[in-house]
Amino acid sequence: MNKPKTLIGDCFFSSQYGKWESLRESHNILKHIKTRNLIIDNNTITVQFNPRRTVSTCASVDKHSIEQRPCFLCMSNKPAEQDFIRFSINEPFILRVNPYPILPKHLTISSERHQPQLLADKTHLQIPGLLITWLEQHFEKGYALFYNGAVCGASAPDHFHFQAVLQTDVPFIRQWDRLMQSAIKIQEKKLPDKSICTEYEISNYLCPIRAFITNQSYITDSTLITQYLDSLPLHENENEPRYNLFAWIDPNRGFSTAYFPRKKHRPDCYSDEGSKKHLISPGALDMGGLIVTIRQEDFESISKNDIIQIFNEVSYKSAFM
Repeated sequence: MNKPKTLIGDCFFSSQYGKWESLRESHNILKHIKTRNLIIDNNTITVQFNPRRTVSTCASVDKHSIEQRPCFLCMSNKPAEQDFIRFSINEPFILRVNPYPILPKHLTISSERHQPQLLADKTHLQIPGLLITWLEQHFEKGYALFYNGAVCGASAPDHFHFQAVLQTDVPFIRQWDRLMQSAIKIQEKKLPDKSICTEYEISNYLCPIRAFITNQSYITDSTLITQYLDSLPLHENENEPRYNLFAWIDPNRGFSTAYFPRKKHRPDCYSDEGSKKHLISPGALDMGGLIVTIRQEDFESISKNDIIQIFNEVSYKSAFM
């Protein structure tokens, strides 16, 4: 009998916690981090108080600021204590533990080559599915991969990368069965391996979600993805539409990718003054139902109406407008 393949995730985390004190402290703090839940039309939204995310939330992502700072995802600039795993799918990728985690076992997976944060031109390469496959087969099962577009929450818009957290920690994935109950089927395609990729519109969340689910493989139909992305506005001087993406394996349905189309990066409350100010800079996890706050006053005061307003501003269309 063949022995099951040993996954390296736990060993990798243990090694990093053992040698990198600040990383160990950041991840230990997550065990005691403050959260509160709000129910908005049957959707559970979790608000988290996480001041260690200040660097990312307040990151300057304009062209001049990016050009003036060293890229923290390039191997030549990584901290000495930071270990990594190099693996190749279509090109070499580097897996690291995120030093400023939002959730336990938070990973960053970046291309080894310094290149812009741009996924739309790589649809045919099936990168999300290949990365999920690698994580499932070699690192740890049960991860969800996510992507922040260059102006949709990425604090490194100059370096192509993804992040990954456990599926069970992402609010909208925990509610996926309910969301799918009223999903509208748009179209489907049969893939060469005879699996079926089906496109759905999800309209019972705080913002629109477009989902693509393949029943028997870890790939999506690239023509469906391209057709959808081509339907989204392309802003001046930007190379892909604005969106966040999640990819994971749904044990009941198959390989799932969910697109959150975006209108803008930060809501008005980010730059407001006084009681109207909330330092919220939504990335994929915020869009997925985990609102990260870095100030105690924002954590305590943000309301259902504030969250609805944020979603209305940063997504194309909200179910609650």
